[in-house]
Amino acid sequence: MNGGDGHAGRDLCGVLLNARASGVARDRALLGAVRELVGADGRVEITDELALVPAAVERIAAGRPRVVAFCGGDGTLSCGLAALDRTVRARGEALPPLLLLRAGTMTTIVRGLGERRAPLAALQATLRDLREGRPPPTEPQPYVRCNDAPGFIIGAVIIARLLERYYGAGGEGPRRAWRMVPRVVGPALLGRHDAQTEALFAPEPARLVVDGMALPLAQVRMLLAGTVADVGIGMKFLYRARERAGLFHVVALDAPAAVLARRFPRAFLGQPWNVPESFDGLATSLTVEFDRPQRYIHDGELREAATLRVVHGGALDLVR
Repeated sequence: MNGGDGHAGRDLCGVLLNARASGVARDRALLGAVRELVGADGRVEITDELALVPAAVERIAAGRPRVVAFCGGDGTLSCGLAALDRTVRARGEALPPLLLLRAGTMTTIVRGLGERRAPLAALQATLRDLREGRPPPTEPQPYVRCNDAPGFIIGAVIIARLLERYYGAGGEGPRRAWRMVPRVVGPALLGRHDAQTEALFAPEPARLVVDGMALPLAQVRMLLAGTVADVGIGMKFLYRARERAGLFHVVALDAPAAVLARRFPRAFLGQPWNVPESFDGLATSLTVEFDRPQRYIHDGELREAATLRVVHGGALDLVR
């Protein structure tokens, strides 16, 4: 059935659920509960690895759902949104409203986008609206495109290295991330030059162009761009992310490790870094050309490229 809302032939809701997400692993009943809630009004696809996400999203999109829900962490959102974007653009359609269900180990993006509800409560409220013929309440959320894939936070150099270290340590959520902070900042602040600290803070030669203007930076140690202020555990690196419509925040820094460590508390206060060798401002486009392929983060997913082309993508609708 389709709720009698004038959209015959369309699913009310499609759900992509990551079975390996920590919230799902803790509550295995969530799988059956989601299926029962959706029932015959849509399609629920359950995956246990990101490589399976594109095909699962294609099956969801085939029903042209009124709302698409992603249940998992930042990686589920990143991979699922990219697959959905490719599918609907190939049909010449816009992205449907998105419902983000918090169930991952690190839900930085989901929290940053303001979703606080329990997964089942959020899904139940959305389906109730759809079945009663009401469009669920939505809020426009700006996003960026990096190498033509939609996302909210792009990061490279130190940022990507930290995420690699976090995943390598088991990626157990915010508590582990918090424990990493003093181990990263402490040695740099004390001027210790051990191999691990030097590798983490090593600069990468790069050419940066913001809105057609080449920046006077020959290398970069930390790079962030996006439309969500909080990049994790309360660090508001992109504090100007939603300051002006049509623009995203770019932070590109090149300073010694000790200087960056001393400025680090500013991230939690949402303050400028005030580093001379830097760009900290708003943009509609950013191009970064590295001398060699680099790991970078696209929301919660690690990717690799020698060139990053970031542009403002407009806004998509998030169900509230």
